[in-house]
Amino acid sequence: MPNFYRLSKVGDLAGKETLTNMAIPANLGTSYWQILVNIIRRQLETMAGTERQRELRRRRNRSKKLTLLQKKAEKSSKTEKAVIAHKLRRLSPGAEQLIKAWKLV
Repeated sequence: MPNFYRLSKVGDLAGKETLTNMAIPANLGTSYWQILVNIIRRQLETMAGTERQRELRRRRNRSKKLTLLQKKAEKSSKTEKAVIAHKLRRLSPGAEQLIKAWKLV
């Protein structure tokens, strides 16, 4: 019979708890544990903070993505520009203004 580790509670800085009731075989190796730790860490990060902090985090991520798309748009062909315009429409509410400013159409 294999040895099992049982995870019960993982606490974060705000005092909240994520309950996991998983039996994990002990012989899976370190890569599995690293994956599991990353999953739990992501859960805790997404729960942390006030609504304003989450909003600011989304804005920062959106601005990073917009910067990357703008750099790609400068070097792209017409078909690639159409794809970038589609991504912009999904990403940002002010996409039409950006599309005109970046001359994607």
